[in-house]
Amino acid sequence: MGKPFPLTNQSLGKSKSLLRKMMSISVQSVHQQHVRSIRLRCASASNYFDYEEEDSANFNTWITAAAKEGLKHIHIHISWIFYQLGFIFSLRTLVVLDLKFVCVHAFGKVDLPSLKTLRLNRVEFSLDFYLTKLLNGCPNLEEFEGISLSSVVSWDTDIEYKSRSLSKLARASISHLDEFNIPFDIFSSVEFFLLKEIVLDDLPVFANLTRVEVVYVRRSVYWKLVFGVFENCPKLQEFFLGKPPILISEDILWYCPCVVPECLCLQFRKCTVMNYMGEKYEKEFVKYIVENSTSLPEMAMHTPASLDPQRRLEIQNELENYCNQ
Repeated sequence: MGKPFPLTNQSLGKSKSLLRKMMSISVQSVHQQHVRSIRLRCASASNYFDYEEEDSANFNTWITAAAKEGLKHIHIHISWIFYQLGFIFSLRTLVVLDLKFVCVHAFGKVDLPSLKTLRLNRVEFSLDFYLTKLLNGCPNLEEFEGISLSSVVSWDTDIEYKSRSLSKLARASISHLDEFNIPFDIFSSVEFFLLKEIVLDDLPVFANLTRVEVVYVRRSVYWKLVFGVFENCPKLQEFFLGKPPILISEDILWYCPCVVPECLCLQFRKCTVMNYMGEKYEKEFVKYIVENSTSLPEMAMHTPASLDPQRRLEIQNELENYCNQ
């Protein structure tokens, strides 16, 4: 395997002209080194370079030259609007694609048959259904991470753009979606799912999901999502709930299923709550799990490090009472 060919702030500084020059002369180096991995890191999220046609042409030529040599890994962390970045989505040799602080405003055919890992961090699409289009073109994807995805325009609900299930996708992580529409049914085959700061009412059935982590840092727990996980994951074995380490003052909508989820009666074996403080709805959740799970051998409650020792002892006694009932 050839050596990585990095372009970073440290090596290039923040000069756009230097970056252009480097890309224009690097094609020959790409051929000589048989590049397999390209890492491009430049500028900051709050300082977008101005887009010019010359930049796109140089960048496309540079990446295309590497692709002909069997390029497998692309890591782009750059505050630069690439209107023509979509050509990357047809590089058939790619195994890992990592995009951060990138705006993708247009792309055509997606053909990524070799892609195993896709990471998108603060990526902006012109239309939110572009993500579905991208994922549909990755039939062998095994791991997906999406953080703070956004779109300029949401798709028209009258326009149907179907997502297809990715049968080989085993791990998925989604954080901070806000108003971005994401096709959760495309992740229906995953075995591990991390959902961070997500508020969602309806989940599809995840037939293979065995471990789920639901984490909230800046808002209170959305209980309908929590119980929605139990209702729609019949093979669930482990559940992790991360709560904010401090009390957050906001209205809490409590939700509790009327029918005991199938997973609690079968193979469910571990439940963990981080930053447990013995609040009303936390107690209701613990009580529900303890009373309805017939296979649970372990339930771990972790209190915040800042919690008063006396209150920690009271919580311990409360939990022991639940378990002994």
